Amino acid sequence: MSNIKITFLGTGTSHGVPSIDCMLNNFERCKKNVCRLSLTDPKHNRTRSSILVEHNDKHILIDVSADFRQQALRERIPKIDAVLITHCHADHISGIPDIRSYNGPAPHVLDFYGSHESMESIQESFHYIFSPKTFVGGGIPRGRKLKALIPGGSSCPALTAAECEGATMDYDSMATRKTMLGSGGVIVMDDQTCMVKAAMRIMRFY
Repeated sequence: MSNIKITFLGTGTSHGVPSIDCMLNNFERCKKNVCRLSLTDPKHNRTRSSILVEHNDKHILIDVSADFRQQALRERIPKIDAVLITHCHADHISGIPDIRSYNGPAPHVLDFYGSHESMESIQESFHYIFSPKTFVGGGIPRGRKLKALIPGGSSCPALTAAECEGATMDYDSMATRKTMLGSGGVIVMDDQTCMVKAAMRIMRFY
């Protein structure tokens, strides 16, 4: 049997160590003085609970704490093959949005395991991840084509796909196409977008 490697990514309380509570009370309520010591001694500085299990080139993450980003960078976690959620308290699931980096660049399914209650709670807490109606940035989805583009916010005239050919995102290029740049984000619409409905949404905004 091959070896199993277990890395304790975090072993702190739900507040972490040092905690904000202790800091606000000038560390006077900390019975063991751990929070005050953590300011100068790294061994007392602890992130929220999470474990990484490695076996046969598989990386299993147990809980995704609010400090996961910091933990992943510190330990240089190369990949995640599956996630196990022990329970759905905030300090065990709040880092879930940060594991999206492990789904790319080529999207793949990342398996989650946990109780029925935990899975329901995650779907409620991060509904935008699971909802098929949620808009996903990053350009035109696969299999679709560009229909129109608004280069500088909803107050700028839209460009058709043909007008976008050869265009560059600068004042002169936009001016020759009778539109402009602005302070708003670029709005990209694919061939499944109804331009009438898009225009109505913009009018309701104003």
